[in-house]
Amino acid sequence: MNIRRPVIHAHEEVFAKKIESMPGVLNVHRNVRVHRNFNGRQRREVDLAIVMSRVVLVAELKHLYGTVTFEEETGFYVQDAKESVRFDPKEIDEIASDLRHMYVDATGEACPAIIGVNFMTHPESSITDEQSAGGSVVFPYLHQDLLCSVLHEFNSGFDSSTKTEDIDAFIHNLPTWDIVKTDSCIKFGDVEDGLISSLRSEYDVIKTVDVRRWWLRWLFKTPKYKLYGLKRHAYEWTGISHEQHLKLLQPGRMQSNYAGTAWTLWFGSDRQFRQQFVGTVRSSLASLIDRSDAASRYGVLTNAVGNTTHGVVSYINHSLALVQIAPDVVGGVYGHQVDDLVVGDIIEVGIESVESPKEIQLQIVKEMKKQ
Repeated sequence: MNIRRPVIHAHEEVFAKKIESMPGVLNVHRNVRVHRNFNGRQRREVDLAIVMSRVVLVAELKHLYGTVTFEEETGFYVQDAKESVRFDPKEIDEIASDLRHMYVDATGEACPAIIGVNFMTHPESSITDEQSAGGSVVFPYLHQDLLCSVLHEFNSGFDSSTKTEDIDAFIHNLPTWDIVKTDSCIKFGDVEDGLISSLRSEYDVIKTVDVRRWWLRWLFKTPKYKLYGLKRHAYEWTGISHEQHLKLLQPGRMQSNYAGTAWTLWFGSDRQFRQQFVGTVRSSLASLIDRSDAASRYGVLTNAVGNTTHGVVSYINHSLALVQIAPDVVGGVYGHQVDDLVVGDIIEVGIESVESPKEIQLQIVKEMKKQ
């Protein structure tokens, strides 16, 4: 029996292999599981995390045929041949932000640049308005040389002193998905808690096998399935006296679905390891605002998105600074922009996004001014 974990989407694997050997690429992680217990975004997935020597690209791959057009009214890209097929180019930016938060929360260290990008992977596709969606980047299908140039441009745009080895290890150690293969498809997600999920700690792979002889199957008009499993560090399949109903909750879904009767399941991370991430990770900014005397109980001006103003640096911790921009408004600045700041500096900032009543992200517009 073949026990190798299957490739979920062939076009994603082709793209990943294409870029693995390109200059500056250290690693390519597939189907990365991104958790952040915020605004219902606990279970997200990114097709590829491309770790380069100076930057990390989180990439959403779209294998759409024909012309794909940007729709101004909705901010979505729509496949002309089938208008029900559409995607939001800004979603990958949210996932990049989530991954950045996860890394800072888990390590307390400065996070290298993480950029969200969308790539078209079908050779017979074309797109309009590649970068119209509020700055979110959507690349058309790129041949090898041009793709190599694009990756080089991303990587060379950041300081050569930036190190990405730690975040590479962090992504590698993130919890992984369960994978289910049926006769018709391959899906990934989380097996719903129950008897099947309880086998996770003991087995790497389990599958249903039709044990009925052909003539009995013909007589009864139905197969008879039994459960077999491959234990960890073992090379023999053993029978399991267990129920055979399997329900899988896929990323971004609210309800799980039955996988049918004939299936093979490859378990991902064990439950205990997942719980270190799921339900416990909080935004470092929200947490600091809760704890910091300099910024306690501040609210957010939700209508201030896009404005620029001067603010006073009130708190610094690793790669994050809290900046008071109004009597009752505090926001956060992330990444390398924080390196040269000290408490009391006056800087001009723009409001990049407002994510919750206690979370506003800022971006430095001009060089800091000393108070």
